[in-house]
Amino acid sequence: MSFSDDFDPYSPPKAEQNKPVGTEMIGLAKDFTTGDVLSRSWQILRSRMGLVMGTCLASFLLSSLPGIISSIISPNDPEAPPNPLAILIGLIGAVFGIYLQCGLFTFLINLASGRKSEFNDLFRGGPIVIKAILGALLFGVAGGAVFAIGFATIALLFTVAGGAGVTIGVLGWMCVASLIFTRFSQYFYLLVDREIGVIESFNLSSQLMKGRFWQYNIFLLTCGLINLATIVTLFTGLLLTIPLSMIASAVFYLAITGQPVADPMAFNTNSQDEFV
Repeated sequence: MSFSDDFDPYSPPKAEQNKPVGTEMIGLAKDFTTGDVLSRSWQILRSRMGLVMGTCLASFLLSSLPGIISSIISPNDPEAPPNPLAILIGLIGAVFGIYLQCGLFTFLINLASGRKSEFNDLFRGGPIVIKAILGALLFGVAGGAVFAIGFATIALLFTVAGGAGVTIGVLGWMCVASLIFTRFSQYFYLLVDREIGVIESFNLSSQLMKGRFWQYNIFLLTCGLINLATIVTLFTGLLLTIPLSMIASAVFYLAITGQPVADPMAFNTNSQDEFV
């Protein structure tokens, strides 16, 4: 599939009118491949490389700052009691990290859809940060439950069948965990992109990702291999491949929700912002 029919570079500035909401998205996706997603993502990255790399790097550095401060003021003695200030900074840092993640996802959606995207998008996650925190907690609880059930099952199989039982249990747990992760993988994008609740975002993600297990995991595997290939550059290539993977995740989300995907090749020599 080509995304070219999904995007009009001459569309009016407020191109979000009649934007599908909630279950209206179901069934709007067209067929596409991992190659389609990565090809279009590379075009988008090349068209705004400085902005994308700068925004992604700033997000990483800013989200790392509270942790660095907390580690500096923490006592070096492992037997010393925890520093309350370090714990407080760690909690603040966790919330700040989610806030930045909301902003980064806003930036990625705007960039991938051809809407106006700028560095300041990184600091526009405030309105949804509470829902994002609740979503992260719910996702964490679900992940913890899957892990606990899987561990108990593996332990039971070990007592019954020894090493063979452990192998079967681990493989089964990996399959179940992957299936659950895949079905709920788009909840954060939905929270950022749509005015919906936390539970609705999980339900809608599950509906959107139904039947896309292999497609999504092949996509993730491909992105992982691209990032791993940077070993030949002593991983300095991650400065390029990580932003590419992040844009690709946004393009994937837009594709499964039937939304337009930006086509930088359709622009003339003027800036992209002129057309959005």
